[in-house]
Amino acid sequence: MWIRLSVVACALVAGACSAEDDGSAPPPGSTNPPGGPPVLAGTTPGGEAARIFALVRDRHEAELDRLVGRYARGEAPIYRGTAQAFGNASMLSGPVVASLVKSDQVYWQNRQTTGFQLTIFSSAQQRRFRVTQVPEAPGTTRADMVVPYNSSFGVTAACTDCVPGLAALPAALAFDLRATGQYYDGRPLNISASGSLSQVPPEALDFHLLWEVNQLYDGATVAGIAAFQPRGDEMVRVVDGEWYEKTERPPSVAYDSCRKITRYRVEQYVNSAHVVDFGLRNPEVVEQKTCCSDSNYPGCGPPPTVCI
Repeated sequence: MWIRLSVVACALVAGACSAEDDGSAPPPGSTNPPGGPPVLAGTTPGGEAARIFALVRDRHEAELDRLVGRYARGEAPIYRGTAQAFGNASMLSGPVVASLVKSDQVYWQNRQTTGFQLTIFSSAQQRRFRVTQVPEAPGTTRADMVVPYNSSFGVTAACTDCVPGLAALPAALAFDLRATGQYYDGRPLNISASGSLSQVPPEALDFHLLWEVNQLYDGATVAGIAAFQPRGDEMVRVVDGEWYEKTERPPSVAYDSCRKITRYRVEQYVNSAHVVDFGLRNPEVVEQKTCCSDSNYPGCGPPPTVCI
């Protein structure tokens, strides 16, 4: 049995648990899909694998949604077409794919805000180009420099009324822009770009397109999408994680600060040809142990710890 996340799946909220979390509850703000925790293959209701999975599910759904779900639902359109861009480096005219993503981590005039980012990828040239718009600056488009896949974007330029409104998630995009800015040392920066893009319907998306638009200057994103491996007609990623929760001190242990540590495993899967079929499945508890430390230890380093 598995959890299928289809294009009508509920909204997912990112969660995380670090080594400092006590892990006794899901992260603040997390939500469960309607119907409550699932009964999973190889477990019984209330079984340990199901219990742990209910606690960590949000974080893995959020990651899978970032890599797959938002594109499969059409909330982040993917485009094919042709484009070219010039500015400190060149993306010569040729076939491209592009993604249009709404992000709440856009940096605009030295502050973080929400905006829309169209990123254009030339797989053949291993080059990337991006334009950004934010609601508080209508008509203004920020253009980033042309960069290789393994580089950040650097300084930017801007133009007015040069790219159609991205917030509308248009089915087709045609643009011809000339943006101006400056390098950090004051030298002028001129960026030009043009292209014609058409949206790929979500039902026509395949995994290769997802792979192309996840080639961002973000180690977690690149590593996450690269970890999917073919298995039949699917791409599958096996994820290992740990969950920490406070627990009572075992009678045989003298130290008073105790946590139960659960190592678990879960699979993320995506249909290779039809990415609207994706989800999580096969949660497994790999190991559990209780580790206790001396909370009154006066040393500067880690306190004495015993695990059983």
